[in-house]
Amino acid sequence: MNDRPRYEIEKLGNSELAYEFINHINLIQDDILKNFVFNLVDERITKSSFKIGIALKKTIRGSLLSFIDSLKPKASHDITWAFLCDIVTSNNQAAIFCSPLLLFLLNNDLYKGLYKDKLLSISNLFDLNHWSSSLRWASLPYVNDDIKYFFVSWRYLESSSPRVDYHIIRVDNSNLRKIVEAFCSNDSAKYNPTTALFYNEFDYSLNKYATAISTYSDFNFTIYKSQFEYYKQFPNTAVLIGILNRFYIYLIEHPSGEGKNIFKDYDNIDINFLKRSDFTKCQLDGFSFLYYNPLAPVPTSEKWILHINGYERTSTKCISTTTQKFDFSQIKSSVYKTCLMQFVWNNLKVNFTSKYEQYRILSQILNYIYDTKSRQDYPNPSLTHFNIWEAHLIRNYIDESQNTASSKEEYLCAIRIFLTFLDTKQIATFELMFFKYLQKFKVVPTNHALAIPKDELCKINKVLIAHKNESYFNELCYTIFHVCLQTEFRISSICHLHIDCITETMKDNQFLIKTTSKTSNGQKYIAVVSDLTKLHLENILKLSATVRNECPENSLKKYLFVYRTTMNNFRPISAHDFRNYFSKCCKEAGTPIYSASNLRDTHMTKALEYKMRHAESDVTLAVLSGHKNINTTQNHYIEIELTKMLESTYGIIIGDVTITGEIVDIIENKHIENAAHSVEHNCGYCKQDRCSILNSLSCLMCCSFITTVNHAQYFRDSISQIDIMIPNALTQHDKDDLVNIKRLYCAYLMEILKKKGAHNNE
Repeated sequence: MNDRPRYEIEKLGNSELAYEFINHINLIQDDILKNFVFNLVDERITKSSFKIGIALKKTIRGSLLSFIDSLKPKASHDITWAFLCDIVTSNNQAAIFCSPLLLFLLNNDLYKGLYKDKLLSISNLFDLNHWSSSLRWASLPYVNDDIKYFFVSWRYLESSSPRVDYHIIRVDNSNLRKIVEAFCSNDSAKYNPTTALFYNEFDYSLNKYATAISTYSDFNFTIYKSQFEYYKQFPNTAVLIGILNRFYIYLIEHPSGEGKNIFKDYDNIDINFLKRSDFTKCQLDGFSFLYYNPLAPVPTSEKWILHINGYERTSTKCISTTTQKFDFSQIKSSVYKTCLMQFVWNNLKVNFTSKYEQYRILSQILNYIYDTKSRQDYPNPSLTHFNIWEAHLIRNYIDESQNTASSKEEYLCAIRIFLTFLDTKQIATFELMFFKYLQKFKVVPTNHALAIPKDELCKINKVLIAHKNESYFNELCYTIFHVCLQTEFRISSICHLHIDCITETMKDNQFLIKTTSKTSNGQKYIAVVSDLTKLHLENILKLSATVRNECPENSLKKYLFVYRTTMNNFRPISAHDFRNYFSKCCKEAGTPIYSASNLRDTHMTKALEYKMRHAESDVTLAVLSGHKNINTTQNHYIEIELTKMLESTYGIIIGDVTITGEIVDIIENKHIENAAHSVEHNCGYCKQDRCSILNSLSCLMCCSFITTVNHAQYFRDSISQIDIMIPNALTQHDKDDLVNIKRLYCAYLMEILKKKGAHNNE
């Protein structure tokens, strides 16, 4: 020992603890191993600023002494992987000593046991100084012969907090193993018992297919189903199936392109289903995955995940990869359930997004109707017959359950369409006048978009230009901003433009842009644009070429504004994406927060100004605004001013008032146009020979009330009379009643003036 350099622990020889360790170490017969252990102990002492009692703390002393004793009879070349695994198996804590020993032997070419190449490939794993959580993870690699299946996924190695994931990928097929290892490195799941189970059982989940797979394209829907059924038998099923779904997404989107066709058209599943955040839950809840085809029979399953299957052309809110979830099992009545399934599947008059909204609304209302008709002693228990009283019940339910006028109208419209469908199909019967009493709610226009002032538009444009070269996404948003100002297209239509949207015209430097959406007249939207706008779009076409080539989904490659999201998915930029970005730019520019509606209104305003300044015809304005009927432009943007004018004139907020009566040009039934049928101070007539309202409600609230556009002055006179009565009301309650009646008269007057204005434009 005299010719051997003194170690740190020997310098502490007067310590009883140091003396104990020195005696144990000196019993090791192999000098290489003895020197290694002295250095191992010294390292702990040197790194510690404390005394030896702290460096060799009580929690590890026993493990370290046991480790030292196990080396006493061993030579360095006799240390094998099995020997180290046995030590760790008997005491997990011993791994923090076995790992440095193994790393020492490997680095100095002293290891002669089995699995040397495998151990060398993962040697970083045994450098415990590299991992902050060494005590927790150190024992995991010691899996005896399973080390040949052991896979390490290294992450953030240059970070201050690197991460390593360990998995036993029990796959003997070398080609298949490479695929699974590549996915494991790519996947974000951390190591835990469930992810460990997924990889440990992977070979078994493939069953007979395990030996047949050599490349990505060898996977298919049959194999997927086999794996799904296998993993479904284990606990934490949702986590296991979630990993399986991510694995198949990885296969389909692999850059090689080999796996993009593993699901065939007839498999009723594709990557868009897999990418739904709730897909795994839906699978386990028994949902069927269907491609929408209204020409096929209605599916018998009550739970659908429905793929749009090409019907995105009827909506700018959908893209070719859209899927929607329909759970008809929540509808209590089997009769209504069957009817709603037929309605959703066969109704081609509404687009894909509206189908889901109608299903969502109708599910609530139909359950209410069923609960009502199921009550004991209810006078009309038939689920397929509806009377006028039930029209009132449905309308009242909607009125009480919904807070805003727009949602009330949306709900009422949905149930009217559905019940009309039942009437047309002769599935249900309705009492005469039923639909007349299911009247619409009055909707106050909520779109108060105004044109952006020129100086503020310049400020916003300056910010957009400053940021447009910072990213591909910013470039897309700048082009969309430009197209918003140059066309009448709504933002959703612009976001869904196709790569072939530009066509030439007969004029030089003038081009047409066409959208996939249609006007209310059934014609496709087309706008005339300048060569500058064309250059903007062509620039995006070039920039997006790379993104479209990388996109694995062929149906998405047709979109001009397609991009890769932060989640590594591909999709066209959405109206929501643009609105968020545009709002940030407005904030940076120091202007009010404007929206795409303001940009569209700016375009419309410029079109009206052009007409007035240049004395152009309505035909010119129709071209500039994109509205075939010029009234669409004028009425839409003048209606708000009409409301303001009436409210200012009569000193009242008209608000949400429902017009239940009828306003016509001429009363064709001369039988009622006489003094006997005249009501409400000659403001109109009653269509009934006998009054059906057995209370003091105004005739204006009855659906039998009818008036003409020529009765406007009678309404003005009545409003003036009410103004005289209001100050003289005896109680606040009477005063409130008069104010509400005045609102009703003003609402009728506004509708009459709008109708007269429409005739004047014609």
